Amino acid sequence: MKKYIILIVLGVIIFGTLYYHLDKKQIEASEIILEVNAIIPENDIFYVYYLQEGIKTWDDDHSVYQRINGSEKSQKLQFILPLNKPLNSIRLDIGANKSQEPISINSLVLSSKTGKLVLKKNIFDYFEPNHYLKYKDGLFIPNIVSGRYDPFLIAKPELSETLKTLGSSRSKYTGSIKVMMSLILAMVILGLIIGLRLLLLKLIKGPFRKKYVVPMLLSIIS
Repeated sequence: MKKYIILIVLGVIIFGTLYYHLDKKQIEASEIILEVNAIIPENDIFYVYYLQEGIKTWDDDHSVYQRINGSEKSQKLQFILPLNKPLNSIRLDIGANKSQEPISINSLVLSSKTGKLVLKKNIFDYFEPNHYLKYKDGLFIPNIVSGRYDPFLIAKPELSETLKTLGSSRSKYTGSIKVMMSLILAMVILGLIIGLRLLLLKLIKGPFRKKYVVPMLLSIIS
């Protein structure tokens, strides 16, 4: 009975040690990528502004941009946002071309090594247009208002938590995978220990004992 208790305790210790080390393996996000899939008829330039922790106003020092060749076909734009500081909010500026035609945004995808958010028909759950940008019949229509042109989509507060999640580290393995891997490895290690113990006992009790163990003990004593 004592033998089985020792094996159970040993198995639990091995399992716990393996789980602890697997849990320590983390995935670190170094950047967040905003991918815009859209039909942009005219040449333009899109900006993405981002507010990092401690920054209160939008400025060019905290922005990335991409020049666009106008096309009636869908194209993908990628904006890489750094994570040297946590991101609190973002803003997508829909071009600087005052002659731009209505734009169709098929999807917005925010992704990092630790997760992904895909927005299609639910774009307005996380973003809202300003008064230079109207939405009608599935199209975003940029407008000049009082001689000024500055259309953009600005993140709602609901996006802040997603940005925080995308920018944070997470365990490399899910809980169920950690349990399964730890259990399998613990069983393998425990099996090897039991097998090695049985082999040693067999060797010690067999001819090996007379040929090697006894002479070795006698030499030590003498």
